[in-house]
Amino acid sequence: MKRNNLKPAAARLLELIMLGDGRMGRKIFAQVAAELEQTNVASLISAGGTILARMLARDVILGSASA
Repeated sequence: MKRNNLKPAAARLLELIMLGDGRMGRKIFAQVAAELEQTNVASLISAGGTILARMLARDVILGSASA
């Protein structure tokens, strides 16, 4: 998946994940919400879950297995 095919929120989400600075989940979504001036963080988290599932299905990101 080319970055230029992503919507701004998905592209930024992927950028923040790729930073690898230890932030995960809600902290990343909260940052994206703030940057996009999105007041409904819960909605962004829900949509973000869908985005992450699609990225995982397309092998854009790696998943994790529970022990």
